[in-house]
Amino acid sequence: MTLQTLSVDVSPRCIATITLNRPDRGNAFDQTMLDEFAEQLATLDADDNVRIVVLRGAGRHFCTGADLAARTGDKPAQPAAQPPGQPANNFGKTDIDLTYHAKAVIPKERDVPLKGVYVFIGYGFGASYGGVGTTMTWGQQAKQQLLLLFANGVAAKTDLKGDNLAGHHEAEGFATMDVANPAAIRGAPFGHWTDNGNSIHIQWNVGAPTDLAKNGNNLEGKGERWTPFKLAEGERLEGTFVRKMEAGLRSQWIVLHKNGTFEGDGVNVTMGGEIVNPYFPVHGSGTYEVHKGSMILFFQNGFTQAIECTVDNAPNGEARIVLLNGFPFERVR
Repeated sequence: MTLQTLSVDVSPRCIATITLNRPDRGNAFDQTMLDEFAEQLATLDADDNVRIVVLRGAGRHFCTGADLAARTGDKPAQPAAQPPGQPANNFGKTDIDLTYHAKAVIPKERDVPLKGVYVFIGYGFGASYGGVGTTMTWGQQAKQQLLLLFANGVAAKTDLKGDNLAGHHEAEGFATMDVANPAAIRGAPFGHWTDNGNSIHIQWNVGAPTDLAKNGNNLEGKGERWTPFKLAEGERLEGTFVRKMEAGLRSQWIVLHKNGTFEGDGVNVTMGGEIVNPYFPVHGSGTYEVHKGSMILFFQNGFTQAIECTVDNAPNGEARIVLLNGFPFERVR
């Protein structure tokens, strides 16, 4: 792949350097740079030969922010005359799309079963980015990763939880992961796995292969221990679940029924809210399904949204908390 806005170099000392390479624009970021940056970070994160990532800018400036002129080229066009009562300019609009675009739920006929799911909890050194409006931090970070082994031989490694919507499957669960589509699994974080009897061999698309020895129900290798993990699957719940807010702020709620129907108010906040995810209804009802760690909401207006789902059960087996993309909805009745 030829990069248009970045250059990437990995030294023999396992140090990767990403250089913002638009010095003529002060390394201002446009949509192409954002897309390339996200892809390169994913690629480097999957490469076991990379230990540190350094970010720098070419030329005099590190980065001057968003390229507001990118939509029309180097010189912003003069605004045309506007009809009476219309805005005189496009202040605040750029070519950078900050809205969230939900991925489609995989249809049943193309849904590949999971043969195994494992979790690893530990520490690693690298970058942590909290999303738009936050800063990137470097250093030791807690790592919670999932290893997914699909029946068609595809392997995937993802973060267990996401702090924002940048990583789709951390936010949506895995009902939207299309491992039957060769074009969708060409790069990171995918590969192919084989069972060699006493071990699992994974040839990653990017980075060195992984060999994990079987030890009981666990998989072990290179100081890592992967333990079995159960994704939410097939649950039919009954109750009213509320995300309680501080005084003066409106709470959000979802009512779930064992017949597979739901009513909700404010559940869109779990996937960015009205500004980030404008098509997600603020209020609505429909049917739901829990599959591959996703709660899939099928709204009556035709909108569908998969949300990462974890169910915390009480000792009597009834659900007491439903986590939707990390947002806790507590059962009140």
